[in-house]
Amino acid sequence: MTVAVTVTVAVTATAVARVPSAWYPRSGRVPREAAMTDLATTPIRPVPSGTPALPPGEVAALLAHLGGDWQVVEGKKLRKTYRFPDFAGALDFVNHVGRMADDVDHHPDIHLAWGKATVEIWTHTVGGLHPIDFAFAARCEHIAAHDDPHPAEP
Repeated sequence: MTVAVTVTVAVTATAVARVPSAWYPRSGRVPREAAMTDLATTPIRPVPSGTPALPPGEVAALLAHLGGDWQVVEGKKLRKTYRFPDFAGALDFVNHVGRMADDVDHHPDIHLAWGKATVEIWTHTVGGLHPIDFAFAARCEHIAAHDDPHPAEP
């Protein structure tokens, strides 16, 4: 005997315009693991043209919230180099990040070399950084830690 079960899930999707300030309190005393998980679960959606890039103060706050040795380059991009014991480890990381990038339609520049991979991310439509870049970076942190929490995008 076969039983069929139907489950209906309703999902409301909205583009992230700004990350709530509660995610980066003025004290800056958010546990790194909690901060990254919050950022990593932020939906990554296309950003409409005309959306402004984050101002420097918000970039600095989100960068502190992200942690993990990420750097802001030229005031417009996030960059981090991950180290691995060999080429295969770096390649595996790049492949995981690539799959995640395709899933969320937000694609970084990645440089692969023996024992390392550099990820550089920014939002082209705003000409700089947007909260989705920090969400993407947090997901990269989880992938590197082998506990990829990257939620399936609806």
